[in-house]
Amino acid sequence: MAWEAVWTNQLGALTLAQQTNNANIIYYHFHDQGWEDAPIAAMLGNMHIESQMNPAQWEAGYPIYNPGTSGFGLSQWTPWRKFRDWAGSGWETNYNLQLDRLDWEADPANQGNVNPDGQWIPVASYEYYTFMDFAYDTTHSLQWLVECYEYSYERGTPAISQRLYWADYWYQYITGHPPPVPAGGKIPIWMLYKLKEMWKRNGRSY
Repeated sequence: MAWEAVWTNQLGALTLAQQTNNANIIYYHFHDQGWEDAPIAAMLGNMHIESQMNPAQWEAGYPIYNPGTSGFGLSQWTPWRKFRDWAGSGWETNYNLQLDRLDWEADPANQGNVNPDGQWIPVASYEYYTFMDFAYDTTHSLQWLVECYEYSYERGTPAISQRLYWADYWYQYITGHPPPVPAGGKIPIWMLYKLKEMWKRNGRSY
């Protein structure tokens, strides 16, 4: 399966069908390594807001090859030069390197002082989860995982409701059913109404 990619600093470059193609590549890559479905969906929801699933996406509003601190790729690595320097030859068109980068950052051997350039920084609000804690999580709600990834890894403009909407979308796509609510957990009422509005606009309902 080949990546769909458009070299651009403008949003909206990929159709939903193209985004779905890329979501399949990402899902199977991490599923084959034992990641749970909910963490993968939470990551996909975050990626959808960061890059709209376009691995050739440059940060909107900044020039391509901007010498400053703009982002690039599925996760909008910032500054983009750190990803380039890590990936080496082929970084511009070998989009599998972006998944390799996530593998490298998630590897416990590359955590802490060994990996000063890693983007994942455990935070108190999310139980100081490491990247691998996140990947294998079967305890928390999808919303918790979306927020954990945003605040531990992306640290951009939160837009949590949008990230959660797309995480829910991709969870249903990869599993065929709505995300479960863990025992004792619940979706906030305000979020439930927000999701229902979005589902209705997209012709989806329960």
